Amino acid sequence: MLPQDRPASGAPTDAQRFFEPLLARRPDGEGWLPALLSAAPHAHERLGELARAPGRIDPVLTVPGLGGRRTCFHRPLAPPPALLSWYLEHPERLRWPASAQALSRETRMLRRALVHDDPPGARARAQSRARELAAVRSAFAREWWRFEEIFEPDLLLVCERLALTVVTAVHDLPPVSDWYPQRNVLHRALEAAQTVAEDRAFATLVLSPAPLAQADDRALQASLAAGAPHLDERARERLADGYLGNLTWSLAVAAIGRGAPQHVG
Repeated sequence: MLPQDRPASGAPTDAQRFFEPLLARRPDGEGWLPALLSAAPHAHERLGELARAPGRIDPVLTVPGLGGRRTCFHRPLAPPPALLSWYLEHPERLRWPASAQALSRETRMLRRALVHDDPPGARARAQSRARELAAVRSAFAREWWRFEEIFEPDLLLVCERLALTVVTAVHDLPPVSDWYPQRNVLHRALEAAQTVAEDRAFATLVLSPAPLAQADDRALQASLAAGAPHLDERARERLADGYLGNLTWSLAVAAIGRGAPQHVG
């Protein structure tokens, strides 16, 4: 989920309503997490026995933080440096969105130089300056040359043997950036899980009230070339292998059984 897509007034998200009671009962994930993973459409072909034995959840992510919210919900993750570099080297693939009006005058001017080469010859200078800044600036800082901001998956769980990101959606999978709408939250969540996993397996699950066309496995395969343009074909295939599929809330509740939240989605 992107920050602007969160419910207003601090209202709990669907992910919080569903997972909070489970984490309160068993913060290590024992019982309910293997049941949820095993119910995912592609869990057994892509995780094998890991679906039933992912290991205990790292307690660092499940301990309540400030305000009582567990840090596994909406944990901020920086965009991949390779993708940010790709945007800089392929500005012609970006589009100028209506949301650009909300940016500062200076940021609009610099982005116009990069995206539209306006005035003529400005693009090369903007690219050179952006490359210099990319090498020294914090990955979490807002910058005029960053066309993808911090991403916060609805849920991030790191287990002994598996890193999992969960995306929740209602009608479709929103783009991560207005500047490059071909890349959606599923593409980003898969990369987030893979990055956090380190030497573990990684996986991503989409939860929704009804099946989503964009979250179909074939739709993912077809969209990954545009959604992860900074990766080669082999790397995109590895990324796709982490997708467990789209599970409806009702099937998720049924999979967990006794103790599962009943009013979600």
